[in-house]
Amino acid sequence: MGKETRMKRYDDVNIIKAYACLAVFGSHWFGTFGSWGSNKVNALMEIGPLPLFRYGTFGVSLFLMISGMLIADKVYSGRFTSWSSEILRRYLKLTCPLTVTFLLAYLFYRGGLFYTVRVAPRLENEWLSNFYSYLPGGLKAIRYAWFDTIFKADSTYYGPSWMLTYTFMGSILTLVLSSALREVGTRQKILILAGVAAVLIGMNSFYICLLLGNGICLLMRAVEKSMKERERKEKLLKDGEGKYGIFGAALWIFSIWFVRKSFWIGTTLGAHGFPGGLGTMEFYGHVAAFLMILGFRLFWLGGLETWLPETLKKIILWIGEYSMGIFLTHWLVIASFSCWFYSIYSEAGEKLAIGVNLVLSCILIGICSKVYVWLVDGKIFPCVWKCAKNILKEN
Repeated sequence: MGKETRMKRYDDVNIIKAYACLAVFGSHWFGTFGSWGSNKVNALMEIGPLPLFRYGTFGVSLFLMISGMLIADKVYSGRFTSWSSEILRRYLKLTCPLTVTFLLAYLFYRGGLFYTVRVAPRLENEWLSNFYSYLPGGLKAIRYAWFDTIFKADSTYYGPSWMLTYTFMGSILTLVLSSALREVGTRQKILILAGVAAVLIGMNSFYICLLLGNGICLLMRAVEKSMKERERKEKLLKDGEGKYGIFGAALWIFSIWFVRKSFWIGTTLGAHGFPGGLGTMEFYGHVAAFLMILGFRLFWLGGLETWLPETLKKIILWIGEYSMGIFLTHWLVIASFSCWFYSIYSEAGEKLAIGVNLVLSCILIGICSKVYVWLVDGKIFPCVWKCAKNILKEN
């Protein structure tokens, strides 16, 4: 596969990651101001497509599904070589950023940047209230980064980190499944995935997102294989792309409608006694995420990238590229400013407080995430990973 095709393939993934990132940020930011009882903010979030940017849990489903899809693609394409190195690499890719995040949070706390005695007790957001009293010591921050968050799913002091347990443990599950299915026929793959999915639905587990990502990988590989078989006939290939694009667009639009209805579907079925994930809104959010990613990837395959203005495309791709940095810094920014802006809320007025907070939050998160990715991905992780590889070779 040439470089152009590969870039096209991962550009669409970055666009999905950009939306997932904005959904998580939106849910936390608007959730913070929602806890102020702001009718204006709550009314604003019901206009047009804006409700899609307050579905933080849905954004997490997208992130996990993309992770499962990329891991499965790595295994099926033969780029996966060593279990020990792959698992260790994924562990360090999570713990290195977490260590920086928790230490920054601790330094913010010690510096008084997000603790206001007069305001903090008045907030109803549990994550924020815990964040304002944070951790008793820097060593515990490191322990949370390297053990508690990953293996105990403890997100008491850094709310968004709860998904990282699913990311790490789910990646191992995806590696096992993908390796087992690599040499198996298509029918057997479907049966095995369906069986595992049934168990996960009964458990109401977010791990099903990574499994569905595996399914998306298989479907996209089938589509690409079908198109390769026809690429000797240019007209047939062009017609095929058009059909995939139309089908993908329909699937994508349906997924947007479906995620808006997931809360009603889940609560309704739950009230009728449906067991496990079938009676929860999160499961139908997972289904919507599956349809959205698959639909968008097919739509992109049909030429969607040519419809996007170049400037808008660059902005969206930038958000997708730096999504991990945004994910791990946005909570620091929100927690740092919410108390201060809550304190001027009655003095300067609601509109001014909310507007200035949103503008400053976006600017600071953009700057922080770029520096964060440069520091963690560009400096810290390569150094730690190099040491880890040397240890693996010695053993």
